[in-house]
Amino acid sequence: MDTTAVREKTLDEIKQEVLRRSEKHHSPFSHVRREDAAVVVKSLKSLDGDHWAEEWCKVGFAYEAQGDELAQRKAATRESGAAYYNAFELCRMGRYPCASTPGKTKAYQHSLRVFRKAANYFHVPLEVVELPFKDRKLVGYLQAPKSKAKPAVVMHWGGVDGWKEDRMHASGMLHALGIATLTVDMPGTGESPMLYTDPDAEQGYRAWIDHLSQRKDIDGNRVGVWGGSFGAYWAARLAFVEAKRLKAAVFQGGSVHYGFQEKWLRPAFATGASGSLLGPNR
Repeated sequence: MDTTAVREKTLDEIKQEVLRRSEKHHSPFSHVRREDAAVVVKSLKSLDGDHWAEEWCKVGFAYEAQGDELAQRKAATRESGAAYYNAFELCRMGRYPCASTPGKTKAYQHSLRVFRKAANYFHVPLEVVELPFKDRKLVGYLQAPKSKAKPAVVMHWGGVDGWKEDRMHASGMLHALGIATLTVDMPGTGESPMLYTDPDAEQGYRAWIDHLSQRKDIDGNRVGVWGGSFGAYWAARLAFVEAKRLKAAVFQGGSVHYGFQEKWLRPAFATGASGSLLGPNR
């Protein structure tokens, strides 16, 4: 990967890119309305991370208030859920690509709060599972479709910028097949208490497999894992260390060979990162 010619985008270039991606529903704007993105773009005055987070959350809070009003009036649940989910997506963009500043950290907390409001209206009920892990805790979202008794389950996660709340579309595809899902955060992201380099990071995943094997509502003997992007590494690793307990493992778009070597990683996360939507440290 040659990153020597990559430069950091200007504010105007990023504004245009936000509008282009939101219009075509390209990542990370797959579920963000273009008209909402346009409101944020008009208000952006700089690439400061806290400013970025604040402007996205302002629009998100308006949807949250709409959801609250609908819920208080006991209006149609579909409309309430849609309002809350729009609020989540906008606050999620406030923390994008990661909670690297105080403002983005607040945006992330807002996104969690509103996501769990939206989850009350999901077609497949969502259970927030908190699992004790040493002196910390693991947090995941379990959903089991009612179409099958004790369905098989797929535990899945994304990469650096795609966290467990962002995996609902993937979960929905599995639910349609009668498969339960457990979405978790890769080490170093979201609510994970571990870093990618922690020696016990792997043990967090194994603790989840232990938990699934003990549940009565899903088939803990039929467990698969699915890791996306930089998180695919963990799916490959678990396929090896948990070969006896896993029935399947999906490595989707993950790093191999050069992707784990310093010569590639340093420019990719430094100068190369400026080729992303916001550039480095945004």
